[in-house]
Amino acid sequence: IETCRMNYVLVYDEECPLCNGLVRWLIRYDKIERFSFLPLSLATIYFPFLEGRNDLQLRHTAYLIDESNTIYTKSEIPIKVGQISTFPLGIFRYSRLLPPSWREGIYNFIARHRFAFRSQRSCDVPAPEIRYRFLQLRDIRHSH
Repeated sequence: IETCRMNYVLVYDEECPLCNGLVRWLIRYDKIERFSFLPLSLATIYFPFLEGRNDLQLRHTAYLIDESNTIYTKSEIPIKVGQISTFPLGIFRYSRLLPPSWREGIYNFIARHRFAFRSQRSCDVPAPEIRYRFLQLRDIRHSH
């Protein structure tokens, strides 16, 4: 991830109110700024190796991608966030104690019902003071 100042890129569904809430929450508590954010609609442009993934086409998951291009999906994401973060994000490291089938079941249930969380508008525009944490097309053009 050459153009990213952060160590991890969270690829998220920008149309999902719950996903946008997660992004806002990460920004609020990620004081070290380990995470940057990329809308799912730009994922294959920025990360061509994601091309052809069924879960990407179905928009049923997010991705956490580290600087070595390791991809974390579904219930792996909160575990990894917890492992590299302090409180309150660090509490997610304990989700690894749940059996994998439970973690995936919980994740899949939330993913299927994520549009029920419509208390926030789904298409947030980042405030100017945090905009640098969101990767955009201009970042892709400058990386070559």
